[in-house]
Amino acid sequence: MKAIKKTPILLFVFIFFYFIDLETSEPLICIEANCKNTENIQCLQIFSERCSGSTYVTKLLKKNILTNNGKRLAKSPFGRKHFPPDFNLPISEWHGPREMYTFEQSENTVFLILFRNPYDWLQSLNRTPHHASRSLRKLPFSQFIRSPWKLDNEQITVQNNRKWNRLVDMNSSTESPHENPMKLRSAKIRLFLEIPKRVDNYYIVKYEKALNEPQKFIHEFCTIFNLKRADVYQPISTYKGLGKTHFTLRATLPFPLTI
Repeated sequence: MKAIKKTPILLFVFIFFYFIDLETSEPLICIEANCKNTENIQCLQIFSERCSGSTYVTKLLKKNILTNNGKRLAKSPFGRKHFPPDFNLPISEWHGPREMYTFEQSENTVFLILFRNPYDWLQSLNRTPHHASRSLRKLPFSQFIRSPWKLDNEQITVQNNRKWNRLVDMNSSTESPHENPMKLRSAKIRLFLEIPKRVDNYYIVKYEKALNEPQKFIHEFCTIFNLKRADVYQPISTYKGLGKTHFTLRATLPFPLTI
């Protein structure tokens, strides 16, 4: 009988502390993260679509985080940030370094997958369509989002990535260009989300979270991967890694209801 009387009390205590914890705990910055190696993280590999804030996030982390041996996070040898392998194709179709497809011996690397909201991303890509065909440049927004995504084959970056993946930025099932930039984005997101299935350490985050709450972002990243924060926080004030152009957040244009 005593056990029966104690049960409601124990249940009440459990529920009370459960909800207290929910109310007082800080919400996560990331969408999802995993760390299997908390002792020897040395490298950072970011994957994101163009115009998604990868330069900002890379600089923010490298300026404000130290490894356990007191060094800055190094660039990893496991990929080119905007050009992941097409995991829909067999490894025999991949002609780049094998480790960029298999991620073998990547235990000391954090793979950060970065997404930006589609409205701002489309507007940014329309303004600066990196690697895109000349036919896509300076198009009105309405026309741009309806146009097939094609690369500029004269650009060295495009040529180099085609050597590794002949279908880079293309629909690998049809071997034709994606119907529009959003189709490209969807295909790339599916490829990016394959990476956490293949690696030990990953962190998936929205660009807006890292931008609006940079110190919380840094704190969470350090906590998850057992890294050290720099003694003094260094905000990012320059854009595109050039160290010359002042970084400012662009005002978002209202997304048209009819386009």
